[in-house]
Amino acid sequence: MAEEKIKTEAAISESQRLNLESRISNLEGKFEIFIGEMRDRDNQRAEDMREIRSKLDSIGNHVRNITIAAIAGIGAIFVSVVGFVISVASK
Repeated sequence: MAEEKIKTEAAISESQRLNLESRISNLEGKFEIFIGEMRDRDNQRAEDMREIRSKLDSIGNHVRNITIAAIAGIGAIFVSVVGFVISVASK
């Protein structure tokens, strides 16, 4: 009787161990999938940041060109006003 009880408990214990190992294996698989998805998201964010930086550099170049054109225009207006004042004052 005691021997049957020990065998039954051993079988239950073995069954629980196999069940636990199976659950751990499933969790390991899910964890690996999760890590892969996180890496994919990180790579996508890095690519998005590269695109944003590239666009900001392009916008910076346009702003610089417009600033230079505005300074040149203001300089031309200043020269023309000085020339007009000198021509009016010399008459």
